[in-house]
Amino acid sequence: MLTDDVQIDRRILLEAESLICQGNEVILLAMSDGGDRAFETIGNVKVERVSGNELPYSEMVVLKVFNLYFKFIAFAFSFINAISQIIANRISSKIGRILFFLSRKTNSAFVLLGYKLRSTLILLHKRLRKLSTHERFILQRALFYRPDILHAHDLPQLKVAAYASNKFKIPLVYDAHELYPEIASLLPVQKRKLSSLEQKYIKRANAVITVNSYIADEMCQRYKIAKPTVLLNATNQPEYFDNAKKYDLFRNELNIEPHKKVILFQGWMSKQRGLQNLVRALAAMPNEIVLVFMGYGEAKSELLDIAIDLGCVERVYFKDAVPQSELLYWTASADIGVIPYQAIDLNNYLCSPNKLFEFIQAGLPILANDLPYLREVVFGEGFGVVSSLDSPEEYAEGLLTLLDESYYQKCKEQLSLKREKYSWREQEHTLFEVYDSLTHAT
Repeated sequence: MLTDDVQIDRRILLEAESLICQGNEVILLAMSDGGDRAFETIGNVKVERVSGNELPYSEMVVLKVFNLYFKFIAFAFSFINAISQIIANRISSKIGRILFFLSRKTNSAFVLLGYKLRSTLILLHKRLRKLSTHERFILQRALFYRPDILHAHDLPQLKVAAYASNKFKIPLVYDAHELYPEIASLLPVQKRKLSSLEQKYIKRANAVITVNSYIADEMCQRYKIAKPTVLLNATNQPEYFDNAKKYDLFRNELNIEPHKKVILFQGWMSKQRGLQNLVRALAAMPNEIVLVFMGYGEAKSELLDIAIDLGCVERVYFKDAVPQSELLYWTASADIGVIPYQAIDLNNYLCSPNKLFEFIQAGLPILANDLPYLREVVFGEGFGVVSSLDSPEEYAEGLLTLLDESYYQKCKEQLSLKREKYSWREQEHTLFEVYDSLTHAT
């Protein structure tokens, strides 16, 4: 498996663990976090960390050869210079100066030739590979393990995985976690380049997986491929999680009074996720409603400033992100989960975020923006309320609807009845079917 992740996505680890339980060995090549650990084990998954600046072994050999070449030239120049000096002392100084001049010219010519050869060979190597330095190193590490199947997680790893797949004539799985070329933070030129790259290399994949049917349909239409297999971003409850228990970790740690209702946003606090209006909505709602943000992000200071300006700062709490193994216990300690993703790009519009499945497994009624997949699950399954979350008023209306005792209990009942449908235990069978089709084909 190949990923550009440093903080490895839950989906990747769950897929790897499932394949390991089926008797496979999984090696995950992931990006380095800047530490000194090149190898680690996460659960049962073997992880090799790679940085973005290593050179492939073949290029390192070339560089070493040329370093030896330059050392030889330096030695030869020193030797010739010494001989010239000896001759100059024994015969006329004019001849010595001529020999010294010729030795310098010869040395310069050899050095220049060496540099040109070195540059030409490395440029030729790059053009033949058509891969960046980082991609060539990833290719080298992937080939080192001599895999039977390659699994590329998201678009940044698709190209190098396609090269490795072709090199060993082995199946390639492309796992698109999102509609990558449509991410809003990308420049138009980057979007065009990534879309072209995906168009070219997706057809080399033996199987394509993505996270929901809407993205699958879009990829099918866009790239003229068979509809990708849908594998949801589902998760499982921890082993000792108790559905009947009321967890109170937020109330205990943040000193929130027992009677207050906790509204939770968890994940990255981006300025583009509509969180500002969520805080503004709080100011117009009853005092027993409080808001907890759990995670990190650049919007934190802005959210705090809004709460101060509106006089509701004592009802807004921040909690650092917690390990994945603890997450659901914290999630279940809230009363309502909010998914406010705004339709700022096609990728967000078609999203099915991890937090949706975390809320489901924690039994948390959900307020979500009215986006296609969120509407299908949250409203369609009776897990909560979807609304066009474009203003504080819409947030407030949605939350108050959800907090109605009768409506709230109906949502809790539906979550209890249907949560297994959205568990990883149910989803992993789809992954096994994909892999079975590849192994039978080979």
